[in-house]
Amino acid sequence: MRVFFDSEFTALTQSARLLSLALVDENGRTFYAECIEAKTYTLDPWLQQHVLPHMQWLTQPDSQATFRHDAHSTAQQSTWVFDTEPHIATALTEWLSVYNDIEMWLIARHTIGCYFANCLAVHCTCPPR
Repeated sequence: MRVFFDSEFTALTQSARLLSLALVDENGRTFYAECIEAKTYTLDPWLQQHVLPHMQWLTQPDSQATFRHDAHSTAQQSTWVFDTEPHIATALTEWLSVYNDIEMWLIARHTIGCYFANCLAVHCTCPPR
């Protein structure tokens, strides 16, 4: 199974921390996570201007509670997580466990960003870095 992914981190360094992670398989099954700990991170101005406005929960001032939502329908299966990095890792491990074989594909930011923007019914306006 091909799984396409995109991620955002606080920086492009070895000490970078996770902001968000998005995956979609070739059948449309999705996983999306944002790290609640990111609310305390110092972010690059480019990220503040171009990435954070597209986040689902990190931009909400009152979003302090963690949650996980698993939607299962005949049309699509989705897992949404807003939690700490260890809980995101656990949820991702569970999400990936249904596959026997996986090919991970990193797609150009704009391509997968627009795919998820369409899924979320928002317009992707991310300029290239």
